[in-house]
Amino acid sequence: MDDDRIRLLLEESSSSSSYEDENDSEVEDHVKEQTETYDTEQEGDDEEPREVEGSESSRDFYLGKDGRTWWNKSPPANPTRRRARNIVTQLPGARGEARNLKEPGEIWKLFFSEGTINLIVKYTNEQINRLKPNFSRERYCTDTDNIEIEAFLGLFLFTGVRRNGRLNAKDFFKTDGSSPEIFRLTMNFSRFYLLMRCLRFDNKDTREERLNLDKLAPIRELFDEVVGAFKKYYSVSQYVTIDEKLEAFRGRCGFRQYIPSKPNKYGIKIYALTDAKMFYTQTMEVYLGKQPDGPYQVDDSAVALVLRLSENIYNTGRNITCDNFFTSIPLLDKLESQYKLTVIGTIRKNKRELPKEFTEVRGRAEKSSLFGQLQSSILCTEKGQKCPSCIQHAR
Repeated sequence: MDDDRIRLLLEESSSSSSYEDENDSEVEDHVKEQTETYDTEQEGDDEEPREVEGSESSRDFYLGKDGRTWWNKSPPANPTRRRARNIVTQLPGARGEARNLKEPGEIWKLFFSEGTINLIVKYTNEQINRLKPNFSRERYCTDTDNIEIEAFLGLFLFTGVRRNGRLNAKDFFKTDGSSPEIFRLTMNFSRFYLLMRCLRFDNKDTREERLNLDKLAPIRELFDEVVGAFKKYYSVSQYVTIDEKLEAFRGRCGFRQYIPSKPNKYGIKIYALTDAKMFYTQTMEVYLGKQPDGPYQVDDSAVALVLRLSENIYNTGRNITCDNFFTSIPLLDKLESQYKLTVIGTIRKNKRELPKEFTEVRGRAEKSSLFGQLQSSILCTEKGQKCPSCIQHAR
């Protein structure tokens, strides 16, 4: 009987001691949490609270994949006045001698001046003289002049307006009423064919030497003169576009391109800057691949291409629209900070400056969108998070 009472007393004492231990541990844990929260609040009075690594949803910015570029989640402030860098400082439209011209023939002479026509006549006659011994009669192969060359180029311009560039040349000289009379009234087919055969834009005797420095040597002189006139006589509007085009061509050419996605597939690739409103081409550049060492060797990267094509509109506050081949964050920064130009365009998702939240669509709600305001690359590489001193310095 005494043994049973002693055993019950021992069991009660052990259960009460374990209950007190559990209560003590809960109290200690609760006090510890309060202490940590209190310490954190005190630290927040002195410096900005640090981001918890890996807590993406708690950040007020998106972090680029490069670890340095950050995008603010908050929309930018809406200024009441337009910023100076967005004010266009040049009026669009014709300028210089072109302002007072009305007739198409007068405007044509601005781009194909008398000097340009003289150049074509000179080199074409040199080629005609090389072929004269092959003709039985000299009158079948006479020299050309400025009037005939202008008429010849006018026929090509007419075919372009009518979108007949793919037709055979013989089809333009038919007498069954299916072709315009302007061709037969200008010259006969034999003369037209001879001029097509002999048309030249450079000195053939020195071409091989110049090709060692420039792949575009056969037309370089004429091309630069005409493109220079494009820039000189017209000022583009506030919106321009930069893109590539493939001019159909299947002849022998060292820089001919094959692009299956294009309608023509084979041709010569040309980069151009055009007016988005009037569709005027202000400047062009032929893609030549790797040029030989010398004065014509240039950087063919997308950033360098845009900088060269937009050189004539530096510091004018214009906007450039381009596709994802040209668009990049370094290009946007350089054009805005150094040349007062803005850019609109799509960007490839493999760019390191983009946050992974922008490029990963798995798990996102259908038809949802994310927006971020690009800030400077001011992320501390040592801390791996936004540094207050770096942010203050950037501001």
